[in-house]
Amino acid sequence: MRKKILLIVIFAIISIATFAQKPVGTNPFSIEGGLTVNALTGQTFTAPDLRLRYFINDAISVRLGVMFNSSKTTDYIYGLNDDGFPVESKQGSFEQKDFSTQFSLGGEYHFAQKEKLSPYAGLDITFLSGSYNETWKNSDQNLTAFDENTSGHFKYKYSGFGFMIFTGADYYFAENIYIGLEIGIGMSNDKDKSGEWSQTVGQTTTTVTTFQTYADSYFGNMFSQMIRLGWRF
Repeated sequence: MRKKILLIVIFAIISIATFAQKPVGTNPFSIEGGLTVNALTGQTFTAPDLRLRYFINDAISVRLGVMFNSSKTTDYIYGLNDDGFPVESKQGSFEQKDFSTQFSLGGEYHFAQKEKLSPYAGLDITFLSGSYNETWKNSDQNLTAFDENTSGHFKYKYSGFGFMIFTGADYYFAENIYIGLEIGIGMSNDKDKSGEWSQTVGQTTTTVTTFQTYADSYFGNMFSQMIRLGWRF
């Protein structure tokens, strides 16, 4: 019985892939999301990575993309009792938080349409905005030792821009539903802005304004978006 059900499912998938066609001249909008691989760092991350496309005609489309990234890590250190063992109630911590939003605006040129395959190439312009924060409690910034009289924070904002020249293809495995592959090369440029460092030791708080600490630029094989799943409506 299970074998029969499996065969029916396989046959249905093959049938959809064989007879589904890409819509032509209708359904001008599409929305998609997917898994992104950063070839520069080797790190992968998943949605939210969303993109909206509008087909002006069968050959030309414009697109708007948005990507959110958020990370948080916390390290702990503990004070010791008289016997030299860690005590859970004497906990110091160091927390790092990073949040960024990236918007992209671009256009695509779709080449000769196949029955189910839609190859294209285009250009994206991207804008990046983010913030970075460090917070330490019951310890110094380096998490050297437990100290209930010490706490503080460090924060700054950053921004960037870039462009990407890309090529890709959409494969319509069902009516108005497609999977896609996209690769590209481009340039990115980002830098931080002045921030704030503050630490309280006992009853004394010291706060200073920090200067810019980095400016990065890169040109080359940067991003490769894979396993995109989209719906044209």
